[in-house]
Amino acid sequence: MRFFIYITFSLLLSCSLLACGSDTVHQAQSQSDAEIDSLFTLEIADTIKPLVVSPPRFNYDSFYSLLPDSAMVELVRWDSTFVLDIRYATADNFMNKAVYPCGKCLLRKEVAMALMEAQKEFMTMGYRIKIYDGYRPLSVQWDLWNSTDQKQYVANPRYGSNHNRGTAVDLTLINAETLEELPMGTDYDFFGKQAHHSYQQHTKEVLENRILLKNTLRKYGFSPFSREWWHYDYKNRYPLSDEPLPCEEE
Repeated sequence: MRFFIYITFSLLLSCSLLACGSDTVHQAQSQSDAEIDSLFTLEIADTIKPLVVSPPRFNYDSFYSLLPDSAMVELVRWDSTFVLDIRYATADNFMNKAVYPCGKCLLRKEVAMALMEAQKEFMTMGYRIKIYDGYRPLSVQWDLWNSTDQKQYVANPRYGSNHNRGTAVDLTLINAETLEELPMGTDYDFFGKQAHHSYQQHTKEVLENRILLKNTLRKYGFSPFSREWWHYDYKNRYPLSDEPLPCEEE
C-alpha cells in the first residue's frame, strides 16, 4: 500500500509602491481576473508533485515486545538469521510424509528470546542455528505416536511432548557463510544408539560439535534429550496446545 502526500502551496504575492515601479503596478492592475487565475493555476500545477511513500517494514521487535512470555511467536519473523528445515512439512522424516501444512517454526516468546541469545553467541563463532522443528500441535503428536513401534523415541501424546507446549526445539549447527551442516554423526530423526549423547564411537569432530551445541544451549536454559542429539527442552513449561500452525497467506 502506498501513501500519497500532497503538499499544498500557498502563494502570496505582495508588492508595495516603495518596492515596485509604477509601470509594474499598472501592468498588474491591467490584468483581468481570469488571466491571474490562469497564471496561478499554471504555477500550482507545475509546482505540486505527489510524494510517494512506501509503507514501513512491520516492526516485529516492537510488536513481540508487547506480548506475554507465554505467547506463541514465529521465530524467523523476529530474527531472520535462523535457517528453517521443517522436516514434518515435507516427506523427509521417519514417517515419509508431510504432517504439517507449512514449514513454520513457532515457539513461546520466552523460548524464542533465549534461542535468539544462543544464536548471537554461535554467530560469533561463525555458526548459525538450523531448525528442524518447534511447536507441534498435539494432534500431530498422535500421528507420530501411531506411526512407529519405537515408542522410546516419540513422546506419548496422552502426556504430551514439550514440542506440544512450544518449549522444545529440534536443531543443528551450520556454517554461517556456506550454510553447510556441521557433522553430528546421524541425520535428524535417526532412531538408534548412534543418536544418543552417550554414544562415543563417533569421530572427534562429531563429538566436539555435539558438545559445543549442548554446552552453549545449556547456558540459555535448554536441556538435551539423552536419545536425540538434536532435541532441546527449555527450562520452563507451559500447557499443551493443539492450535494449528498459522499457514494462511498474508
